[in-house]
Amino acid sequence: MLVFRIALTKYAKSLVASGRAARWNSNDVKMIYTGNSRALACLENVVHRSKLGLSANFSFMEISIPDSLTITTVNLKDLPLDWDQFEYMHLMQKIGDKWIE
Repeated sequence: MLVFRIALTKYAKSLVASGRAARWNSNDVKMIYTGNSRALACLENVVHRSKLGLSANFSFMEISIPDSLTITTVNLKDLPLDWDQFEYMHLMQKIGDKWIE
């Protein structure tokens, strides 16, 4: 499986995560976020970078994940109705933290 990531160019040659809290990880839990297309990776960055947008300081990464790895799926029916709202972020972080262990 091929996934895509946009990172600052200085980090684009390695799989590095900041450890800053995000939707699926708590602070100090290092997790790399990717998309299944360049467009999705770009959209996620534009949304979260607000006015900063993307510039020449960023590069695309293509990451190949072996097909032999097991894929864990989170079913929407198992999440709170408004799981994507800020007030539920701590619950999503617990799911991600447990997964990354």
